[in-house]
Amino acid sequence: MIRYSKIHNVWHYIFTGTHDFKEKDDKIDVGKFNIYLLNEFMFESSPQMVLIGINAHVSGKLDAVSKLSIAVSAVIVTNGLYRLVC
Repeated sequence: MIRYSKIHNVWHYIFTGTHDFKEKDDKIDVGKFNIYLLNEFMFESSPQMVLIGINAHVSGKLDAVSKLSIAVSAVIVTNGLYRLVC
């Protein structure tokens, strides 16, 4: 889990009503963050495209929402691969 301390402290206050827990502001390692995001895109979007394709094949219909979902997932995966290579 990636936490950003300013946001985490606000949510902690909302849920507990206290300021007893304060995280310090740590710098985010952008390189690791980008790798985590790429993994998220690859392991979420790629299986999603496969599952939508299988579902469309089994049900015999591919509606506009399915096409849009596949297209957006493909763009995310392509963008992630492009950023990794370039």
